[in-house]
Amino acid sequence: MNSSLIIGIPVSILAVFGAIYLAQEVTLIQANDIFEQYQSDSLEKKIQCSGTARCLQGTITDIVDGDTVKVNNQSIRFALSSAPELNEDGGIEAKEFIEKLCPLGSTAIVDEDDFQTDGSYGRIVGVVTCNQINLNSALVNSEYGEISKSFCLTSEFSNSSWANFACK
Repeated sequence: MNSSLIIGIPVSILAVFGAIYLAQEVTLIQANDIFEQYQSDSLEKKIQCSGTARCLQGTITDIVDGDTVKVNNQSIRFALSSAPELNEDGGIEAKEFIEKLCPLGSTAIVDEDDFQTDGSYGRIVGVVTCNQINLNSALVNSEYGEISKSFCLTSEFSNSSWANFACK
């Protein structure tokens, strides 16, 4: 047998395996790129907010009361939604209601109210979505809260389905 043939066969086999390995690596890289793009697109879709003000995603670090939570330690006041203060009748129940819907450590999305970007006592005013629940809406549709009608003219969300009935 020719010595170049003896050497050529293993080299050919290595070349074939190398080509297969390279094709698998390229496919894996392409799959990872597609997966990363999908994750990025999904994240953007999940955290889309209305308007032009801040849109934040973070972790619930505190439930202050029935209409204020902290996301990444930033205080968020529910736009258009109001609950009794903790020292008033129903205040503790309103807080417990929000805690059940959105326990500490949950991921939340905050859509800041375009018309109230100056905040309220250092808090961002916005709609908070947690566990796919609009907490503002849940509060006003429960027995624990109500629409703050005095803000209907100064809130981006006054025409939202959950607030529109009271802001007409």
